[in-house]
Amino acid sequence: MSYSKFDIDKVRKAADIRNHIPGIVEIKRKSYVRCPNCGADGAEGMLVTQNSRLSLAKCFKCGHSINGAISAEMEFSNLSFPEAVKKVADYYGIPIESDEEKRSNNIRRQSDRLKDSFCEEQLKASGLTVDDVMAKVATSRADEFELVPAFRKGSLNIKGEPNFDDDEMLIFYYDLYGNPMKYATRGVAGALKQYIRIRWSNPDLHIGKDGKPAKYMSPKGSGVRFYFPQTIRDAFRERKHIDTLIIQEGEKKAEKACKHGIMSIGIQGIYNIGSAQEGLIQDLQYLVKACEIRNIVLLFDSDWDHLSKNLQPGDDIDQRPTQFAKAAIKFKTYVETLHNKGTSVDVWFGHIKETEKNEKGIDDLLVGTLKGSEDLLSSDIAETMKTHNGIGRYVDIHKISALTDYQIMEFWSLRNKDSFFKRHSNRFEGLSHFRFGKIYYKRDDSGEFVRSSTLGTDNDFWEVSFKEKDGKEQKECQFKLRVALAFLEANGFFKFRSPALGDQEYGFLSIDNNIIRHIGTFEIRDFIYTFAEQNCRDADVLDYLAEKLGSLLGNDKLERLREKTGLYESFEPEVQNRYYLNGQVRITPFSVEFGPMLRDVWKQNIVSRNFKRIPVIEGITFDPTDGFCVTPTADGEKCEFLRFLVNTSNFWRNEPEHIKQKFEQDFHRHIVNKITCIGFLLADYKYASERKAIVAMDAKMSEVGRSNGRSGKSMIGYAVENMVEQTFIDGKKVSPDDPYIFSEVSEQTRNIFYDDARTNMNFESFFASITGKLAVNPKQMARFSIPWDRAPKFYITTNHALNADSPSALDRISFISFSDWYSTDNTPLMEFGHNFFYDWDEYQWNLFDNLMAECTMYYFRSLTLGWSKPGCGTVAPPMVDLKARQLRQKIGEAFLQWAESYFDPSGNNINNRIDRKNMYKAFLEDFPGQHKFVSPAAFKERLKAFCELKGLHINPHKLNGDKINFRTWHAAGKAGVFFGDRDSSNGNEYLTITDTGFAIDSAF
Repeated sequence: MSYSKFDIDKVRKAADIRNHIPGIVEIKRKSYVRCPNCGADGAEGMLVTQNSRLSLAKCFKCGHSINGAISAEMEFSNLSFPEAVKKVADYYGIPIESDEEKRSNNIRRQSDRLKDSFCEEQLKASGLTVDDVMAKVATSRADEFELVPAFRKGSLNIKGEPNFDDDEMLIFYYDLYGNPMKYATRGVAGALKQYIRIRWSNPDLHIGKDGKPAKYMSPKGSGVRFYFPQTIRDAFRERKHIDTLIIQEGEKKAEKACKHGIMSIGIQGIYNIGSAQEGLIQDLQYLVKACEIRNIVLLFDSDWDHLSKNLQPGDDIDQRPTQFAKAAIKFKTYVETLHNKGTSVDVWFGHIKETEKNEKGIDDLLVGTLKGSEDLLSSDIAETMKTHNGIGRYVDIHKISALTDYQIMEFWSLRNKDSFFKRHSNRFEGLSHFRFGKIYYKRDDSGEFVRSSTLGTDNDFWEVSFKEKDGKEQKECQFKLRVALAFLEANGFFKFRSPALGDQEYGFLSIDNNIIRHIGTFEIRDFIYTFAEQNCRDADVLDYLAEKLGSLLGNDKLERLREKTGLYESFEPEVQNRYYLNGQVRITPFSVEFGPMLRDVWKQNIVSRNFKRIPVIEGITFDPTDGFCVTPTADGEKCEFLRFLVNTSNFWRNEPEHIKQKFEQDFHRHIVNKITCIGFLLADYKYASERKAIVAMDAKMSEVGRSNGRSGKSMIGYAVENMVEQTFIDGKKVSPDDPYIFSEVSEQTRNIFYDDARTNMNFESFFASITGKLAVNPKQMARFSIPWDRAPKFYITTNHALNADSPSALDRISFISFSDWYSTDNTPLMEFGHNFFYDWDEYQWNLFDNLMAECTMYYFRSLTLGWSKPGCGTVAPPMVDLKARQLRQKIGEAFLQWAESYFDPSGNNINNRIDRKNMYKAFLEDFPGQHKFVSPAAFKERLKAFCELKGLHINPHKLNGDKINFRTWHAAGKAGVFFGDRDSSNGNEYLTITDTGFAIDSAF
């Protein structure tokens, strides 16, 4: 029995030693007791002292002392320490529980919580109880721990916080010191969350990136961690020697192994063991050093060498075995890095052997075949590691410390196709053809496996001959270049030309399963050599190729490969093809259709996700009088990016149903504006009638030069980046006039994201790039140009208004206006509880992909139905606020401050005829430094802009440019500002600035 330090200290502080020593006498106001050690009594006995600092009985004759009430009970009542603690606590009515009682009660409570849950079912299936998976978690008090189960019933909410009412299984990770493992959500410096994994009760509802049901989910952006059972933490804390450490996939397997004396840690997937993450290697290094570990074994399940399930004709049959082999190789390389840190261990890999009961993992074996005889497994592991061939009764384990990568791959027969085919012959039924080592094979009429390319198996690109020299037969190896080139072309290797490479240069590509990749010559030589290794058993030939292949297939030889043309898709009007890992999406004005990939596609043009059609927008209707109406589907209501577009279109902070009719029309128009502008950016075909850049601005007014920002403008750029090849340019660092501004643009670039343009940026610098071919000037490479119809589009964000009010500039811009819904005080992270893109699950990604497809569809539909002006698919936003920002930018803060004071409604300057020279003089008197920037001519232009901003009129007593007087102009219901003709007298120009009321009353 033991008690926590916290409880012991609580008892000590409350106790008075005098209540626990029998026979105390008072002598001259001091307490004495007979010394049990030397027998001294009376005033010569033990002096008993109790105050705020001391609780002590001490004999000054023999030096014997008793410190505190607990020690007194041990001395005079002959009790053990735990018994004395309990007795003193009971004396003062202090409730305490022993560690054993706490553990027992905690386990009982946790077991009650798990009763009849999915978590309990999972633990039972692995032969585990709550007691087995309890973790000692560090508390805020030094050297204090509390017991909590590492496996619990529950799920995670949208913010990544546990919800213990749901019936999934949560797996809590704790480090070697008992602290909860934390991870920083990507993009949020310093914001830490606890690392918790989920085991789903119904994997079919949770589809992984590979399109298959996912049993487990790790926190997004959290990286890979080791799972440490409490047995391992105890060994680490006590520096207990561990001879052999097993690393295996899965937390339950690690717990089950530790339960039966097999020291083990878990990891999430065999492919993660070699990930380049400093945290992993540090954890392993600390554990190896503290426990003096000699051997580390990567232990696979019994299906370690099986082929993938549900193989289809044309599949790579060696894909799964290759993944396991590469995992073992990465594991070896990974553990060897410990040598650089002063730690030496032997590296092994092994696997559970197949049993009659088809037990897969170590936990299955221990609850099945070895139930009741679990100790046999630990002894079998130890004995197998001593054998010369690594073959045991329940496991096979092989030492790989000194093996090469090729030797490790031989465990899976990956370097010998004949051996591999024989090993897995029972899986080839029904496969008309398949790939092994990236080469296609088929079974011929005789039942033999032959290459299914146009080249027969007898046409190898090497040849062996024997010649007699000096009376001796000599072996010669030859390389047949023409055969090798034909072999490469039959397997999808070609040369190609590209403007980016220059007129006299060419590159190399491979086409594999409709995917085009730009490759280096070393990849071609690797392909040739890998094939030779799999098909040639002559070591002399392999040595010859290994030594000579660099010159045998150098660039000058590879240029004989056939040139591949027609590599780039021809873009069609009102049709957009988008390519995903599992197929192709075809978008037209009235449909989004998903099907198989129908052509060869460059790899960078394939969105690295799987697509599933889920409608997000039920419809968009348009009426010239009532405006637009956007209706989402039920799934669309859950689409976070659509919600983001809606929020950034809401300028009134009310729910849409409470917004007045005009505001509601503007609200929906803002949404359609964003949808069609995104669609414009994602559409490959470029319409000659719409040579524009998309410019995103804040609608909120601010002083010129002062940045609003944080409203979400860049989020659209990031969205486009997740759909197409995009080049990012930092507008704060790179000027539009920089000769290398487009240096990172390639032929595959579909969009240029110019983010955070500076105040008064020269937009005209982009004119030629928007309306004509794009000139690219890469650093240290030849210049090239991309024709307009294949050049990327532009998305520009600015926290300021652009100086772009000329007709030529406005014709090249489609604006997007952002409300101030989001700011530094209310970010999407705060609202949604996680980062966009980085923290999305597969369902949210699918909604996003469907929304992007529908944005393109509605852009095409706008073109077809004429939602905007002819030949234009981007719908303009309500322009009032954007126009005001542009006017304020044009006016300038100094002029605006002066004009608001000079034409104050309570003053004498408004509604009066004033000499323009006197006005200009008054401006310079208030702002003398402005003469450098505001000339007399510019003064009048700024004054006109000020009147436009404030709704004032200039010279309403004169006819305007259309020879109409103010009365007629106003009676016709004209909106805006009336600009009368020049008012001159005696060579001086006069200006009359009036408000509308004065102009009406004056009956001009």
